Amino acid sequence: MRKIDTRDFRRATRTTSREINRRIVLNLVRDHQPLSRADLARRMEIGRGVVTSIVQELIDEGTIYEGDIGAAARGRRPTMLYVRTQDRYVIAVDVRFSRTFLMLSDFAGTQIAIDSFETIFDPEALTAELGVRIRRLVASHAIENRCEGVGLVVPGMVERTSGRIILAPQLGWRDVDMRDALAAEVGLPVSIENAPMACAQAQMWLGHRTNSTNFVSRTKPLPSKVQTMPAMRRMNEVRCRKRSAPSTPTSRTKTPRTTSERPPQDGATGMELSFLRLSHRRNAAKNGMRKP
Repeated sequence: MRKIDTRDFRRATRTTSREINRRIVLNLVRDHQPLSRADLARRMEIGRGVVTSIVQELIDEGTIYEGDIGAAARGRRPTMLYVRTQDRYVIAVDVRFSRTFLMLSDFAGTQIAIDSFETIFDPEALTAELGVRIRRLVASHAIENRCEGVGLVVPGMVERTSGRIILAPQLGWRDVDMRDALAAEVGLPVSIENAPMACAQAQMWLGHRTNSTNFVSRTKPLPSKVQTMPAMRRMNEVRCRKRSAPSTPTSRTKTPRTTSERPPQDGATGMELSFLRLSHRRNAAKNGMRKP
């Protein structure tokens, strides 16, 4: 039995079954287009009258459209149905640790334009920069009235209902409201999702489709030293202290290494070379400290 969140649920009404059938029709047309109404009725095993009513609603909304006339052995030739994707656009934003990517595509996932810049770790500054670049993409392709929205992907935990980023360790974010801020900045609806879930959905919708719904996605991890922004800040503080610390003068003088003192390169392991270098440094230091 599927567990239901008793704090956030939606009860079934008279239109629930119709909404489910609408989604089934849209998915069938998308997967098997071009498809006729008769083919939809056979695949769904429901009456043609129900299919015709649902298809007409989707056509009136502009979600699907009628295309070519199909062939038929006898009787009336069917009108084939297609999902409307060519003149409907969306902007995808992928925020990563090193760079942030923007892509303009149609509803079929076809790439039209792409842009990228170094990731800004301040949420407000990043939102402002994204607003500038999104408006530039929309204006340069003259799609002001045909852009349906923005999809935002972040490497962290996202709360679905509020759209807040609960925790993004790689970016150093905690409890950040970026979805509503970006929507107000660009004047478009914004959907937000975490990176692994978005990767899974992209694979299911646009990837190599098979009969199996199970797959494994492997991404390249970040180096251990730069896993989190706080760790990077601590590293930068240590580096700044080392650079600002005054260097202490020493009276030791380095003696040139003669050919006989050089450690052997052939047949020696890394540990042996390290031991020989350490012993040579000690001998050179002793020779430099001796009085003439």
